[in-house]
Parts: sequence; structure tokens; C-alpha cells
Amino acid sequence: MKKHLSYSDRVVIEDMLREGKTVIEIAQALDRHMTSIYKEIKRGQCGNIYSAKLGHQNSQKNKLHNRRTYAIDANLALRISHLILDDHLSVPEVLIKLRDESVEDVLSVNTIYRAIDRGAIPNVSRDTFKNYSTSVFSNALIRLPNWAVQEFNIVNGTNAKLSVRDNTLYIEIERQTRD
Repeated sequence: MKKHLSYSDRVVIEDMLREGKTVIEIAQALDRHMTSIYKEIKRGQCGNIYSAKLGHQNSQKNKLHNRRTYAIDANLALRISHLILDDHLSVPEVLIKLRDESVEDVLSVNTIYRAIDRGAIPNVSRDTFKNYSTSVFSNALIRLPNWAVQEFNIVNGTNAKLSVRDNTLYIEIERQTRD
């Protein structure tokens, strides 16, 4: 089944209604669910008469109204970059900060991530958010970030070499190749 009715589909609806056909017959003729036909009739209703032209116009208006295109301009992109790189904020924290500053209230976390993926935020990529710190738990267990586990193909039993330099503990794990 097609997703949207075309103008010619709407003309068929108009003609069939004028001929006295039922919604079920129209739905079968257009290979659509009868609910779609009912909604279309409501969308194109002018008094007690269905108008294909009005239905199509209202459909186009709804498409434009529902389409959200939030472009991130160059100044906003630089501001987001600064908040991520210099202030070390996550994308949700950036969004909160921007809303607190009344900079943008139409952005979403997904919009910012899409801009990052498109390269619209200077010097920021998904890798920017890798967590390079971790916590030590009881019994000296260390939880490694998921990206490190995946990147180095770490599994139970993977050998690690520990060393201390300048009062810093280093964990060296040889990168395993995936089979």
C-alpha cells in the first residue's frame, strides 16, 4: 500500500462519492484502508460535499506545518562546540544550558546529534564524548567504558599489563583482532 494519497486518488474519491459508492468500495478501489478514506473525506469536506482540490490543499498544508526543519546556524554551531569542548558538557547538558540562556528552545538532543553527524558542529564528533575515566569498585574491580571494551575487543580473560609512572596507574591491553 502507498503511504500518501495523490491528487488523482482524491479525484477518484470525489467521483466515486458523487456516484454514490460506499467508503468500503472506494477503499477497495484505491487499495487503502477505509479509515484512510474516512479521514480524507473529512479533510476535503466543504459543507456536505467532498472536494479533491480542498483535500489536496489541506494535505499539503498539513505536510508543511508538520515538517520541522531546525537549522543550526554558524554562531549556534560555534556555541555548541564551545560548550562541548571547553565546558565538557554532554549534548543533553548543552540543550539545558542553551534553554537556560534562552538561545534556542526548538532544538532537541536528536537535532544536535544530527548536526554533529553531518559535521555542522566544528571539531566535534561522536568520539568527542568517549569517557576516558572510570571508577574503581570494591575488590579493586575496574569498570571499563563500553567504547574501550568494543574497540579493544576485551572479553573475560583478556590479559592486561599494569604499570605505574609519575604516580599514575596505566593499564595496557593489547588490541585483539576480531575473528
